[in-house]
Amino acid sequence: MNRTKLIPIAVSLCACVTSLGEPRTKTIDEQAKKMSKAGQRGDYETLVGLTYPALVQQFGNRAKMIEVMKTAAQETAASGVKMVGAKVGSATKPIPSQGKLFSIVPTVNGMTAPNARITQKFLLAISSDNGRTWSFIEGSGISPGLLSKVLPDFPSEMRLPVVEKPIIRQAR
Repeated sequence: MNRTKLIPIAVSLCACVTSLGEPRTKTIDEQAKKMSKAGQRGDYETLVGLTYPALVQQFGNRAKMIEVMKTAAQETAASGVKMVGAKVGSATKPIPSQGKLFSIVPTVNGMTAPNARITQKFLLAISSDNGRTWSFIEGSGISPGLLSKVLPDFPSEMRLPVVEKPIIRQAR
């Protein structure tokens, strides 16, 4: 067979292999955006539905977690903090560990507080079904103790982003 005839086949094979990872990260990105929008709307049912189940169990059950979220949102609003927007970045390539997949999704959450603007966050994405569906943990508040308790199968080679203090800009 002529080698020039093999080029389109080789290119097609490369494209197929390259695209194998894309549906997973696309699904992560779509579901992370859904979670972000739910947070902005105060849709706690959707938020808890997209939260990693073992974390939900730390609150006792779905209803208790929703109650805690509503109370926290009311207290936050009463203190003058308001959500003004959010951006969801692109997920990292998933890393397998003990039958699960793990990824990091960078996010930027904009909030206003009296005389300030606060930003910075990330989501830890977890899939137990080979990337068809993903659940999330808001990562900026996760401690090593909680991580080992909720995700004992977290891949040792995966590094969580360094949690920096929120960026505070004086409001104008």
